[in-house]
Amino acid sequence: MRITAAQRLQNENPIRAAIDRLLRGEIPPGRCDVKTLTAEAGVDHTAFYGDRLTSG
Repeated sequence: MRITAAQRLQNENPIRAAIDRLLRGEIPPGRCDVKTLTAEAGVDHTAFYGDRLTSG
């Protein structure tokens, strides 16, 4: 099932914000993987993988 543009932005914006925090060094050191990044962003890790999935 495809998601709408609004749903995609609901997933994308927090992920981009988490990436920005990571690049600024604001996320504590440790694991830097998709699961950790999406947890920091507050979205389900499946939201990272494409336009067919929604946040959870």
